[in-house]
Amino acid sequence: MPVMYQCPTCGAALKFGADEGCLVCEYCDNKLNAAAVEKLKEDIKNTEKIIEEEAAIEAKWKEGETLNFGHYNCTTCAAEMITDEHTIADMCNFCGNPTLIKSRVSGEYKPSKVIPFKVTKETVVTRFRKWTSSSILVPAEFKNSAPIEEIKGVYVPYWLYDFGVDVDMNAQAKKVRTTRSANIEYVYTDHYAIKRKIYADYEKLPVDGSKHLDNIFMSYLEPFEYKELKNFEMPYLSGFLAEKYSVTDKEHEKDVRIRAENYAISACRDTIVGYNSVNVTNKNTISRQKKVEYVLMPVWFLTYKYKNKPYTFAINGQTGKQVGDLPISIKKAFGLFAATALGSFLVINIISVVGGLLK
Repeated sequence: MPVMYQCPTCGAALKFGADEGCLVCEYCDNKLNAAAVEKLKEDIKNTEKIIEEEAAIEAKWKEGETLNFGHYNCTTCAAEMITDEHTIADMCNFCGNPTLIKSRVSGEYKPSKVIPFKVTKETVVTRFRKWTSSSILVPAEFKNSAPIEEIKGVYVPYWLYDFGVDVDMNAQAKKVRTTRSANIEYVYTDHYAIKRKIYADYEKLPVDGSKHLDNIFMSYLEPFEYKELKNFEMPYLSGFLAEKYSVTDKEHEKDVRIRAENYAISACRDTIVGYNSVNVTNKNTISRQKKVEYVLMPVWFLTYKYKNKPYTFAINGQTGKQVGDLPISIKKAFGLFAATALGSFLVINIISVVGGLLK
């Protein structure tokens, strides 16, 4: 069931303001904090029956029925919208108002925490323009036609894992020392048998829970600052897109376990210092998952095509860290290579002429 928070003063749709840290009305500039938003919940009590009906549909999905899309009616203009089953916050294509599908963030689909957006869309647009203009190899026609208006703020589903890892490591090491007496040099090699046992705790190892996103690409946006995790509240999503997880924590568990074990092995190996050489002969790990949390993280996305090839630009909506790729003009690249080659040729010849004059 879609839910929209309306301004109690003028009735317009409220959106979460990254700068203000609360819901903001774009028309009368009214601002509501989390406490004030709780009062608005009374206005949507009459939707409970429909929420229960949609929850029943969700239950059927989990029982195995193949339903890839859902629909809802915009609470402002009543237009019927179609979304995939993972969307939990959307924008109406007709009136542009934000809508939240409440049943998709309830029960097992309810995140425990969220990091609110801090980076504004205006900042993202400025950064994208600066990024494209700073590269001399980007085609001029792309710089003029990049679809900046399609930049979207999305709350991405993440799993945060806590793991404890025991490492038992054996190694052989050598120390080499040299002494000299008169004209004779003596080389001494000492051999050591080393044993290490450590226990390491790793908290909040992140992995995105969306099957639509590339895990490696998303890892470039890390880290998020976990000190700003907030208890999840629906108003944080207002004005942004959001997705519920489509990959479960169980599906990611093996990969994250291996990551934690590799971190622990590396930390254990780093304790063996002061030797000329070290050879690890044996290592055993025992790991245990202690906790997993479902959270939402803020990311700005722009996905675009240039000459039928897809490109993606993304910014961490909390820290501002950015990642992406740009189209390259082959003509410009060839011209730059030719100019560089010509410059090198001229420098070499000038040096040769000067050298000849000095002889």
